[in-house]
Amino acid sequence: MKILSCVFLLVCTCSAAFIAHAQVPEATQAFDRATRLLNQGAYAEAVSAYEEASRDGLESAALYYNRAIAHYRLEQIGESVLYFRRAELLDPDDPKVTHSLSIVSARIEDRFSELPAPIWTRLQRLLVSVIPVNVLLISGIVLYLALMALLVVYIKRIAENDWLRRARYVCGITAVFFLFAGFTTSFWPPFPDESVVLVDELVLYERPDEQASVSERIHEGLVVTTITKAGDWIFIQLPNGAQGWTTSDGLGAI
Repeated sequence: MKILSCVFLLVCTCSAAFIAHAQVPEATQAFDRATRLLNQGAYAEAVSAYEEASRDGLESAALYYNRAIAHYRLEQIGESVLYFRRAELLDPDDPKVTHSLSIVSARIEDRFSELPAPIWTRLQRLLVSVIPVNVLLISGIVLYLALMALLVVYIKRIAENDWLRRARYVCGITAVFFLFAGFTTSFWPPFPDESVVLVDELVLYERPDEQASVSERIHEGLVVTTITKAGDWIFIQLPNGAQGWTTSDGLGAI
């Protein structure tokens, strides 16, 4: 029975690997076909082919950038902003993505002043740009274990000198800082979830109810912050800090 189980597990593993391997060429072929269609000016067909490549598991800054171009040529400003922003997330240092995003952003109707991020959020963003969250947590745990080992040495009176005393202080303070920063960043990310308005006009309500008072009307291409969701409703915040409820079908998550 154990032998049969092992054989079955091996067959399933090999089958999954074969399927995954087969999907990669299909995604690449779809991407190449989409790029040819884009160069030929068949923008709607190119969008469909890029969507097929994404469904087959391909994710890259080039795919999102090319798809954004196709949407832009189709005058679909919201989708264009969405995929330029996704390309920017994968390759933030690509100048052509930044330049293209500035061009399409000029087509957005809404112009809101943007609230500055709080000082602690800016510090948090600076920290995670240098040290990833998983590295913070792992380093904090390692330093904590090192502190425990140093305390055992001190309690058992195995050894004691100035260097060991300083090492305890350094490990303790650094471990607390790393663990605190790692856990707070995990629960309160410095970069909130964002979405793009994909419809011509999106109505914001004071409550998740279409009979409620209208608080704002926003338009295609605007990037908003996602705060919470309740069924088909989503509570968002505008760049100027204004908030409201709207239906989620008019937004695309970045």
